[in-house]
Amino acid sequence: MNKEKVIIEFQKNIGVFFKETPFLVKALTHSSYDRENNNERLCFLGDSVLNMVAASYLFEKYPEYSEGFLTKMKAGLVSRRQLANWANNIELGKFLFLSNGERKTGGRKKTSILAEAIEALVGAIFIDSGIENAKAFIMKHLESCKEESLDYKSLLQELVQKKNRTLPIYKLIEKSGMEHKPIFSVSVEVAGIIEKGIGRSKKSAEEDAARKALKIIEKSGSFAPLR
Repeated sequence: MNKEKVIIEFQKNIGVFFKETPFLVKALTHSSYDRENNNERLCFLGDSVLNMVAASYLFEKYPEYSEGFLTKMKAGLVSRRQLANWANNIELGKFLFLSNGERKTGGRKKTSILAEAIEALVGAIFIDSGIENAKAFIMKHLESCKEESLDYKSLLQELVQKKNRTLPIYKLIEKSGMEHKPIFSVSVEVAGIIEKGIGRSKKSAEEDAARKALKIIEKSGSFAPLR
């Protein structure tokens, strides 16, 4: 694998261009490929930067929510699964420097390797061009995260409880579709707001309804029903 060709193509792929490309090479180097000069230390740094940016993002986006729930949300956003999804979205796996053995055993698709490579990449961007560029790169991920990483039902319940309101009421409207691929429609009523959610399971439909109700509350700035 030609390293120079790899790093040129990868930078184009992610839209981030390094002043010092050795940082990028190290971020893409797994310990199976080089036991001495690999991405492990950059993983440590990138993990800290990721958590700081995610915490700041959630703190500003959800001012009503408690420390406990913000912690749960952050854990979802920067979980190994979410970081691996992010890695797959930017095709990170095919650019990694892995040993022959690791490649043969599917290393380019392993969740742990992909997640660590994302952390290392964040660390490399931070060292090479500072916190603002690292933050911009991370925010693309945070703003496009799959929404199942967040527990909207718990968010909605916590918010209304804090305002001393009654708990959200969920009702199954209908179950349609084929028996092996059902579609559930569920409504949620809270503080005069009624929203409908749809999902492949009753739980996912309830999450969808809670998410929509939260958006209305966020836009209105209060619990007053919108007319």
